[in-house]
Amino acid sequence: MKKFLTLAVVLVLGTVFLTGCSLFPSCGGETRTSETMSVKPWSNLYNYEKTSYEVVRYAAINNEDGSFSADMDKVLAEGSYVSEISTADIAIAEWSGITGLTEDVPLFESRILSRISELSAVPSAYSVLRTTFTVTYNDASENGDYAGKTDTISSVVLFRNINMLPVFSYKTADLQASNASYSAFADYLAGENIYSQSDVDGTVTDRVTSISQNYDNEMMFLLERTQTGLKDGISTSISVHNSVETGVYDKEAVVQLGVNVTADNSEVVTDNYALDSDAAFIGSYVGNDLMYYDEEAAKEAGVDVGWSFPINTAVFYRNTTNMGTATTAYYSDVDFDHYGMSTSNVLLYFATYETDPFEGDATSLTIATISDYTIVP
Repeated sequence: MKKFLTLAVVLVLGTVFLTGCSLFPSCGGETRTSETMSVKPWSNLYNYEKTSYEVVRYAAINNEDGSFSADMDKVLAEGSYVSEISTADIAIAEWSGITGLTEDVPLFESRILSRISELSAVPSAYSVLRTTFTVTYNDASENGDYAGKTDTISSVVLFRNINMLPVFSYKTADLQASNASYSAFADYLAGENIYSQSDVDGTVTDRVTSISQNYDNEMMFLLERTQTGLKDGISTSISVHNSVETGVYDKEAVVQLGVNVTADNSEVVTDNYALDSDAAFIGSYVGNDLMYYDEEAAKEAGVDVGWSFPINTAVFYRNTTNMGTATTAYYSDVDFDHYGMSTSNVLLYFATYETDPFEGDATSLTIATISDYTIVP
């Protein structure tokens, strides 16, 4: 019997922002707001956090009722997603991490390092977020010419810890499946976006576009992780700059992201996220705070096999008429503890559908599941 995962297209979420119940105020006359935490959830004495995920891409099914399904027996591609956060524990100009930025990020030295004196010299004022997403397509018939090819997307963002606003972001993509590559450098100090694209015919497109200060699209998961409203169930809206879309359309692309939050009810075990993994981080960081359900216990409790994580759920979508599909993320409602240090709101899982840009039909579902976690550099 084939296994299917069904997620409805989140078309009704737009109404959340029209009722006046969730932008920041809540219904019933009580005003509740979501604020950026002053002490960030990833803060620790090592000034470092690394989270790794296993990525699986499944074939999608378009149902008659307008929902999308994923055939869990049809794996199209597999890969990994890695997120690293490093905090400059001294003045940014003196931080050893500057060397890595200079080596890895073209334009950093000429555009940012040359203006480093404009940045705050207060210790721990800045952090760097690095992400790398890789998938390799297998020999499934649905992949066609993609079979055996690998797509890699990487990003680097230097941001201010106090308000999460970026200094710059740099994104690169090597898309073997479509034989194309691009890079985008968003310089928020100078207010410019520098985009370069190499196409299959060898054509290179370079565009420089004026931009304003906004949150950066590469920080989407991190922005929500640092919101007090994540645990309070407060939905919100975030303006993010998309450096790739800005380059493609040669016009500043600022997207309104709606985030619909469901706070944890830890007393309801069936609402928890079952992580069926023996990853070492569970014992090292969560210890005895979680219960593991084997096959017999899971059947009796009506839950899936695995470690039972209480979670807070965030659904991200474009807060526009043509919002497309949503991305669902699970954040742990259990703190990760290590030698007296606690980190919180760790991202455990996220899933999103890819759709055909012309027809709007779903083509695949990509799921990322946490596989390792550490705060030790």
